[in-house]
Amino acid sequence: MDNAAVARVFVGIDRRLPGLAALRFAVDQARRRDGALYAVRVARGISPGEVTLIDAAFADVFGGVPADLVVHRELLIGPVAETLVRRARDPRDLLVVGTDGSGRRHGLGVHSISRDCARKAQCPVLIVPGPQPSAEVRRRRWLPYHREPLSGLRLEVPAA
Repeated sequence: MDNAAVARVFVGIDRRLPGLAALRFAVDQARRRDGALYAVRVARGISPGEVTLIDAAFADVFGGVPADLVVHRELLIGPVAETLVRRARDPRDLLVVGTDGSGRRHGLGVHSISRDCARKAQCPVLIVPGPQPSAEVRRRRWLPYHREPLSGLRLEVPAA
């Protein structure tokens, strides 16, 4: 089979929950398209931990690399969004990334890798959210740290 005819699914590898959800979704898409999966880890530099991170992510989600797929592992150096977009450059490719958790910081101008990928890519980009936290976790996240007034606190104002 010609390499140009094989469907290519690229996934940005990250061991946070949204990244692991993206890996699960990318494997499913590669199976549906009968294509190859490119597991891409983008780092600022090469370290021993970066090399094993791809296999560790597969182990977290599937217990290992799926045997029924052609999986290419790639470790690339550079800015994450730009490097992923350069790698998945064909309009027939599919790029799958997890959300980067910037929902609460959205209005603060914080850099978002998933939004940058969606904006710059020449191929379809699927942004996969992580699992939703339980209602208890969501409620605790928004409670103030000190619910009781500080008692016994005496403030002294210096005389002018």
